[in-house]
Amino acid sequence: MSRLIDKLQSRCPRCRLRPTLCLCSEFPQFSGLKTELRLLIHRYEGNTTTNTGLLACELIPGSRVLWRGWKPEEAGAFAPGREEPWLSPAELFTEKRTPLLLFPEPEAQVVDSSWLERRLSVDSQERFTLLVPDGSWRQARRVGRREPALKNVIRVTLPPGPPSEYRLRREPHPEFVCTFEAVARILGVIEGPTVQQELELLFRKFVGRQLWSRGDLLASEVVGGIPEAAIQERQLSGFPKV
Repeated sequence: MSRLIDKLQSRCPRCRLRPTLCLCSEFPQFSGLKTELRLLIHRYEGNTTTNTGLLACELIPGSRVLWRGWKPEEAGAFAPGREEPWLSPAELFTEKRTPLLLFPEPEAQVVDSSWLERRLSVDSQERFTLLVPDGSWRQARRVGRREPALKNVIRVTLPPGPPSEYRLRREPHPEFVCTFEAVARILGVIEGPTVQQELELLFRKFVGRQLWSRGDLLASEVVGGIPEAAIQERQLSGFPKV
């Protein structure tokens, strides 16, 4: 664990890439979105360098990262300021916004163009708080059941789509996508295709730079290319592939 923490401390705190690979200057800028993001992230997931939910929060205005996964006896000792191990309504919800819990449960409503049309026909100014569990699939599946405040929140899921482009971890099923891709796709419905396209372009750059840093891609295969500073750093290190 200490090696992983040291690795994280050597990286950009926003995009979690090495400084020579940092993507922050290429972040798209959004304003006036109907949707804000709440990332309900398991505390163990914060120690990974391949997490994409935290990256999504850096891009969506009004986002908040809410840590979970504390045991009752740990709430005060390991999470200073917390009295309970679960999240409160004040942390989760925003007044005059409709909360939506994103996870592919059997009863979840499919967010597509017809879903949005029905919602806006009732209230054309409706705004949303998108609650997104983040962690392993096992951890994420538990969120809706274990957080009391989420009991009556609308469950939503994505319509069928293209395969995931996330190649940094293996998903449990071929049709599953990572947290960032799920957020991008649902915003593509609610906010429009341009928002989705800009998010997905940044995502491809992020994945490509991660794979290049592992030696799994050549620089010429990375979307957007590799900064010259990173190439020079690699050449000095003696790493065999550039």
